[in-house]
Amino acid sequence: MILSNQVANADDLADGLNKGNRLPFSSPTFGWKCIRDEVMHDVYISSKSSDRSLAYHIASSIETSSKCKYHVFTDWTCHNMGSNDLEYLNEVLPRSKLFVILISVVMIEEFKTAHQRVCYPLLELERAMDLGSRLAIIPVFLDNSQDLLKNSTFDDYPNDIHKSDLSPQKEKVRNIVSSISQREGYTFKSKVSESKKGDLDGLVRNLVSDLENHLQNNLRWNMLLPTKPKFDVLIRDNSEQDLATALYYVLSAERQLVRDINRGLEVFLDEKCLKKGADWKVEFLNGIRASAIFIFLISEAALEKFRTADKFPDDLLLGLESAFDILDHRKRRSILILPVFVDGFFPQSDDFDDQFHCHPSSPRMLTIKTVIKRISQLQGLKLYTEKNGSNFQAAESIVPAIMTYLKERWAEQQKRADALMYPEIFSFEGRDKDDEIDEESI
Repeated sequence: MILSNQVANADDLADGLNKGNRLPFSSPTFGWKCIRDEVMHDVYISSKSSDRSLAYHIASSIETSSKCKYHVFTDWTCHNMGSNDLEYLNEVLPRSKLFVILISVVMIEEFKTAHQRVCYPLLELERAMDLGSRLAIIPVFLDNSQDLLKNSTFDDYPNDIHKSDLSPQKEKVRNIVSSISQREGYTFKSKVSESKKGDLDGLVRNLVSDLENHLQNNLRWNMLLPTKPKFDVLIRDNSEQDLATALYYVLSAERQLVRDINRGLEVFLDEKCLKKGADWKVEFLNGIRASAIFIFLISEAALEKFRTADKFPDDLLLGLESAFDILDHRKRRSILILPVFVDGFFPQSDDFDDQFHCHPSSPRMLTIKTVIKRISQLQGLKLYTEKNGSNFQAAESIVPAIMTYLKERWAEQQKRADALMYPEIFSFEGRDKDDEIDEESI
């Protein structure tokens, strides 16, 4: 939530929101974007319109206390006029780390008729629950709403699904209400004026602590943190193991002059680099996170498992999803995704289902069909093998092109390092104002 300079103070803004006003926006391209581009929200706050003032105060306090390290989404301050609900449910919510729902007595009453009419906070809660462990859900019970739920038999809530067309329709309303009532959360007075400032500060500190604990313990969000590249190239295959191994050895034998140092390439291949007893999933995903280039071998046999990945998890698909997740959501030190199309095979997205990957570690940001479509849009390499030919010869045929990509990456890193260390001499248009001098830049 990035506030407009036209807003005088928090109380004036909160009063304006309670009168139905919204903030002015300057970026109409995507409905979920705030005034400042490139913002990815960390906290998503759901509330009834009657509690929007409290939602704003919590949001602004989180951003102020963290010195804008964390960004907060509320519908009334971040949602552009004219944009539809599907935009922020599909764009903002899956990218958030913490979902905070302000549960009031009025909201609880609306839950009772959710099988007949749409209840937006319930819809947001449903979608948040559907995202699983990637999103921490924290209820804040206002006034006596927690006692009302605890003393309820839940027979007053419909034993039917939510009426909304956007609902995942996986759980009945009664089960959703029962689930949220049993979650650990916080209690708070609904009116900011009735609550001591210390109570609000305490709630904000708890929410920030919950967010930081979730970031520390969640593998996906750790993957999106900028990191110094440990590997030049990561190789992944599904059915071309011999070819992947040959490419690993050929690239490992390459020596290049990098920043005046003659060194070999650091190449990651799971069967060669994973330690015995290590958690494969964690080490593999960390390998992607710490690689400059992600090379994956695409063949008809390799993508066969993609056709059933909505029911049976596939490791190559997980790697691709994670790489696209880094490409889309990590602002700095991103990754180059380089497909290698084996023996002329080229995938067609229409041959795959528009379903999400069932792997529990899947970011679930792209459907299987969308992943294939994005692969087909990438500039890749073609590799041809012969029945009696050597896999090493086939691998060597694409090494010059891979080295060209690597040299471009090294040159970009050098430009960034020069701009950071000598800003009065060098400039780099890709530099972020938050960039700091670190090991990669020296």
